[in-house]
Amino acid sequence: GVGMQNFTYTAAWEEFCHLTCVHSPKAYESLREYFPAPSQRNLRKKEARQPPFPMTICSCSFYLAEKHLKALDYTGPVGLSTDDTKLFAMFQLYYNLEKKAHYLIGATDGPILVANPENVREAIEEAQHRKAEKVNNLFALKTANTNKDSLGLVAPIIVAALPISDSMDAPALLDLHIKVLNGLIDRGIQVVSYACNGTEVERAVQRMFLDKTSKCKYRIKDPRDGGKDLVIVYGIY
Repeated sequence: GVGMQNFTYTAAWEEFCHLTCVHSPKAYESLREYFPAPSQRNLRKKEARQPPFPMTICSCSFYLAEKHLKALDYTGPVGLSTDDTKLFAMFQLYYNLEKKAHYLIGATDGPILVANPENVREAIEEAQHRKAEKVNNLFALKTANTNKDSLGLVAPIIVAALPISDSMDAPALLDLHIKVLNGLIDRGIQVVSYACNGTEVERAVQRMFLDKTSKCKYRIKDPRDGGKDLVIVYGIY
């Protein structure tokens, strides 16, 4: 009989097939019994052709964020947030298809080129003092919730994820923050707010960044007699 070789699919159908396969490969195979759909192998091959998520803060980071927002057809304001999470301290050898070279990942200063994979043990020993032991800094964008498109339900868009040391101080984190913010602004992305969790270092980053902005005050008068007005200080960057 005639097989499914060279059968073409619409982009929307391929995207649906890919999402179904990611959620449940078994359910996807059941779907293929009744509808023409690409094999899981073909889907994985197309995944492999996609550019990998950047391991540093670079122009590609902001291009991907802009591309994601365009795919959502969203041009409104976004909020930038950052957080850290625990990591297992380890190194991993990674092959970069674009550069056709092996890299050692897991260090605080980014991927380390390994010219000869046979000497990976020496590269690991040399990078031991730069191992990212506990935290991974995440920068994410959140769209505003609007009545038009309910984009508030969209998951946050990850802009950058960097391995950092547990001892990284506020000035070093501030440099990363400014680099991300400038890259987003250069792409025309309207960042209107910034948020982080309550650690002392991240609160210090907020205070230091506020000092670099044009400060403005907004006063909310207390309706009670003798009450203290609420004064909100915000910065324009």
